[in-house]
Amino acid sequence: MEDITKYKQILSTVAAHTNQAFLTFLLDFLKAIGKEKRKEFFYENKKTIDTLAHYYYDEFKKAINEDRNEWIKKYKLGICKKTGTKKWWIYHDLVLGTYIKEDAPRIGIECVFEDETSDNPLGDFHIYVATWDEPDFGQYKQAIKEIFPNKEKPKHEKRIFIPVGQYKHDDLNGIIHTLSVVYKELNKIINS
Repeated sequence: MEDITKYKQILSTVAAHTNQAFLTFLLDFLKAIGKEKRKEFFYENKKTIDTLAHYYYDEFKKAINEDRNEWIKKYKLGICKKTGTKKWWIYHDLVLGTYIKEDAPRIGIECVFEDETSDNPLGDFHIYVATWDEPDFGQYKQAIKEIFPNKEKPKHEKRIFIPVGQYKHDDLNGIIHTLSVVYKELNKIINS
């Protein structure tokens, strides 16, 4: 019962900005949740509940992705200044990357937000050395092991990602520093 009271308080703060049709169903749900008719409520309102859940979840994810994109733009601006190159790109608004060597064997850096939680909805910012084709990794394997020892070799389809850093989204200096170090080290590999 305490949870229902808490939810009603939360609802009252967002009610003015909520679609009234959804709000009506949500209030019916709150009334029904403590009663025996819970199953009946879910079955009778299945489509509406699904619509509600998807609508609010999609809005929630959209807001998070917009925040992630804003941070990625900041990282891109910072790393372009630090490395003196404009070769950094943003893919689908959510991936920051660059090619160190664009033609085969390709190697570069890709960064994404992962591991989101309720306390950290953006997730942590992960930095990876990336090869976009498994045979390309073989060309760089030994050099990468020397620079980044004890790093596992996660795989994604034909691509290989080597984790080299994980940061909270607001650690701009740590992220830019790690990106620039990895960028310089990979350039040394290519130019040796």
